[in-house]
Amino acid sequence: MSKSRSYILNMVLIFLVGACQPKEESSGPVQLSIQGKEFQVDEPMTPGTMTIFKDHLVKRMDREEDSVFRIFDLRDDSYCFQALRKGRGPGEIANPAYAALDEKDGMFWLADWSKNCVVRISLDSLLTDPSYKPSYSFPFDETWIPVKNMFVHPSGNIGFTSDMLSKQLISYIDTAGNLVDSLAIPTSVLQHLYDEIGISEVPLWCLYVPERDKIVVASHWENKFWILDLDGRLLLEKDNIPERTTEVYSGNGESSFWGACADEKYIYFIYLGGTMINFGEDGDYQTSYPNRILVVDWEGNFRYDIALDHRIIFFALDKKRKRLICDSEEVDQILLSYDLSWLYEE
Repeated sequence: MSKSRSYILNMVLIFLVGACQPKEESSGPVQLSIQGKEFQVDEPMTPGTMTIFKDHLVKRMDREEDSVFRIFDLRDDSYCFQALRKGRGPGEIANPAYAALDEKDGMFWLADWSKNCVVRISLDSLLTDPSYKPSYSFPFDETWIPVKNMFVHPSGNIGFTSDMLSKQLISYIDTAGNLVDSLAIPTSVLQHLYDEIGISEVPLWCLYVPERDKIVVASHWENKFWILDLDGRLLLEKDNIPERTTEVYSGNGESSFWGACADEKYIYFIYLGGTMINFGEDGDYQTSYPNRILVVDWEGNFRYDIALDHRIIFFALDKKRKRLICDSEEVDQILLSYDLSWLYEE
């Protein structure tokens, strides 16, 4: 064989070997840190769950407050007003808990654990009228409490998880409060999540993503997450959570996923991966909330491993402005945002 022919053959082999090497995702996600931007709010704030509808943030207030929500305009991050009174009277909410947003109809279904009901709230009315009071609710069985991970199924029924209905991974009720067994996803899909848990513990976080018509399930105690279709078929399982030892907790499984949000392109996992509550010698304790986001694409590739400059409690994805809105006790006004728009410039 001539030298020139041998050289060409070797170059072809080098190219083929290089082409078969693993892509960037296999070597681990890109690790980086980002800083948040604080909301400038004159009102005293407390942490609470958040929902984004169109250009507004609906933020649940502390249990000790007189009102249920604070409303913000996300076009300039300005505070608007308080909404819905707490109480047991008509149109009042006694103990606001988890909720489900129906973006198509602009309805917000809010669980009231003290009244044992789910209240229908028109968001278009709520966001324009500070005196608005909801007029419709339906009861649910008090033995299901705590009802968590609520979302609206494309059929209009409401999905949720309950440790008290442990035969179902995800249960559904219609808007009269009746169980819709035909839609339920049995626990057998992920049976081990309910093994050896205590009463009212949260074994999983569940998120329905309408852009993909899929359900994301993440374990609260294990370094695992899954993607299901609406029939409960398992589409993806991942347990190779990237380790990280600087700035954030590395994974040890004592308390793993803190929650998730997602859109068409990415799943954002809020990840703790460490001991959340530490007790001192005198019995006092300190809660360490997560400050880490794992960004995963819908094929299950870990794309980014992001350390936030503050630990966060509650959060919501502002899909229109491509940012994460968060609660943090480490900033004066509680609310701050993290810009994620650069993730969409690829």
